[in-house]
Amino acid sequence: MIKYFIIITILFSSCDIFSTREPEEPNDNASLLLSQNSEDNLLSNFISALKGLNSVNYLNTLADNSNSEDNFTFSPTGVINQNYTELFNFWSKNDENNFIITLNSKLTEKKMNIILQNQDWSYQIDSTVLTADYKISLVHNYNIPKYYEGKLQLVMIKNDNNIWYIKRWLDYIKNDSLDDISFSDLKVNFK
Repeated sequence: MIKYFIIITILFSSCDIFSTREPEEPNDNASLLLSQNSEDNLLSNFISALKGLNSVNYLNTLADNSNSEDNFTFSPTGVINQNYTELFNFWSKNDENNFIITLNSKLTEKKMNIILQNQDWSYQIDSTVLTADYKISLVHNYNIPKYYEGKLQLVMIKNDNNIWYIKRWLDYIKNDSLDDISFSDLKVNFK
């Protein structure tokens, strides 16, 4: 009996299981997904996942055969499409995943600052189209731009379970300026 008492005493004295620990800082890459039962919730999830560079949540916003009848497509700006036709001809959800993972691994601050402005919503019978201007800033140590801006158009669809997904993303340069550096350029820089 004394033998067990000594063993228990040693175990409890060697570890400090009853003391409080320092709280952990929240993980910036973690985000809560809203139910994508509306276009607004889908957009919130999309922006939140991009800001946190959360590839799992980001991919959950994009359509594919597992969640709809359509697969996600990305259409780059005209200039990027001309210069990188092979890269974007078959750009897929998997390429989006690789882009987010690569971007996350190369940024000094593991986040993307993105702002959408001048949002214009167009509601169709089977889809909703959002057109908006965007501005992006990143922190990295590479000899490539840290600021990107342009115009995006997201075609959102609803599946049979009333869950919304992004079917198509079209990227445009803003104001037809060839000097603009867009999301398409960002994808080329971090492919």
